[in-house]
Amino acid sequence: MATSIFSRLMSIIIPHHENDFHLFNQLADCSVKASKELTMMAAVNDPTQFDAHFAEIRNIESEADSYTQAILLSLHKTFITPFDRREIRELAMVLGNLLGGWRVVRSMRMGITNVRKTGGFCAQTSSSIALFLATLFGISVSTTHTITGAIVGVGLSRRVSAVRWGLVSRIL
Repeated sequence: MATSIFSRLMSIIIPHHENDFHLFNQLADCSVKASKELTMMAAVNDPTQFDAHFAEIRNIESEADSYTQAILLSLHKTFITPFDRREIRELAMVLGNLLGGWRVVRSMRMGITNVRKTGGFCAQTSSSIALFLATLFGISVSTTHTITGAIVGVGLSRRVSAVRWGLVSRIL
């Protein structure tokens, strides 16, 4: 008897909306598509191809935003615990933010200075070393500021005018 009461209680608390799982799958598919598109965009050197990949990522992001909105609306129509509701909302928002991260990558790669493959390697290596040393000595540093400084260093290695200082000042 206790088992049947527990089963009945669990069947009331746990959501049974299969559409929610379908929406999460669609959102995850958007993340995969955007990741592949971002990989292809990072590999091109032709600005016209770069713009085409950029436009496709924007379309995928828009599609993902609609899935995120549908998930959040669905949460308000189902009975689940507040703890679960918060976790599901955070998951949907994280998946949405994954798709918006390409803007940061674009700003870092093309905004501050035009970073080529060797420059990207140097920036990643130097920022990794700086973060490792800061961690080793217990110094609190921002990873965003560290990679920004490394990319500025790559631009400065070519010439001072290669760095877009207005964008750097907005980031820092």
